[in-house]
Amino acid sequence: MKLLQQIENLRTQMINRAGEIGSFIDEEVISLSQQLDELIVKMQQEKQVSQKISRKNS
Repeated sequence: MKLLQQIENLRTQMINRAGEIGSFIDEEVISLSQQLDELIVKMQQEKQVSQKISRKNS
């Protein structure tokens, strides 16, 4: 599964869970949020590497 798709899936799960419970401080919501943070950081890092490679090859 592509990283962007994983991010969107986790985001949807987090929002749905928070809506079901009515709270953003639920342990499961926090866990999903932390997982989402990790994937977003990974995507940003991959984008940085890609940009460096593009600049180097220009």
